[in-house]
Amino acid sequence: MKRTFIPFLYLLWVHLLALLFMSAFRVVFFCTAHAQLPPEAAWHWGSIGRAFLNGLWFDNVIACYLSALPLLAVGIASVGGWWRKGGYRACNLWFGVTYALVFMACAANVPYYAYFGKLLNASIWNWAEYGTQTLGMVFGEPAWYGYIALYFIAVAAFVALLLQLSHRAVRREAAAGRAPLSLSPKVRILAASTAALLLAACLLGIRGRLGYNPIKVSAAYFCNHAVLNNLGVNPMFNLLYSTLDELRPENRTLRLMPADKAVSLTQQWLQRSGIEGISPIARQVRPAGQPKR
Repeated sequence: MKRTFIPFLYLLWVHLLALLFMSAFRVVFFCTAHAQLPPEAAWHWGSIGRAFLNGLWFDNVIACYLSALPLLAVGIASVGGWWRKGGYRACNLWFGVTYALVFMACAANVPYYAYFGKLLNASIWNWAEYGTQTLGMVFGEPAWYGYIALYFIAVAAFVALLLQLSHRAVRREAAAGRAPLSLSPKVRILAASTAALLLAACLLGIRGRLGYNPIKVSAAYFCNHAVLNNLGVNPMFNLLYSTLDELRPENRTLRLMPADKAVSLTQQWLQRSGIEGISPIARQVRPAGQPKR
């Protein structure tokens, strides 16, 4: 019976490990942006502590998103008695790739906020069409090297700890004995109940709260200081939320007619041909005479 629950413990430890790493990035963000805080808020530990708790709240949303699929797979495999050590390799691959993307957002958010004064958001996709120029901006700026190094160190450490957790889980399974050919009904019921409870908790974590609406970025705002408010938002959450917000039909740019046709009609109505290099509807304004007083 003990062997059946080892994969669930492995997922729990990965979840906690991810929260630890995302909190570490938040500490780096706080140390970098701390100078922007006014004196009355710079060392107000109550407000700082609340900002970090809000950050843990938002980090948990991202961690639950990434844990949902492995948890479902582990639950099904455990109930059916199909779980083998190859499942740990699949989970390690999933967590390694997805959290590498999350850590990339967390690392990039630090200099992005220092430069633009706002969190990493959907505006970064505007640079996608300027691939060479964007890469030059990132890798050609020495101030970014520290954050790039921090990112690779974090990913390497996370993957190493992932492997250690999976190896420890495999050793515990080996110590618990060979996997039975078929599970007893009692073990299946316990495995199914555990998977259902953990999936319910995971879905609640994805929503972020029990209210009618799921968690939004505004939930992190609790004071008048932008740094502390933004400290509580997970950068990947903000990036995904702002990207999905821009994709909503009501937020898209209205395209009532082709741009060329609109310009042509406007020139016709205003009886203007425009001025090249200035505007297609610009006109030269000449005074009727000398200025008077």
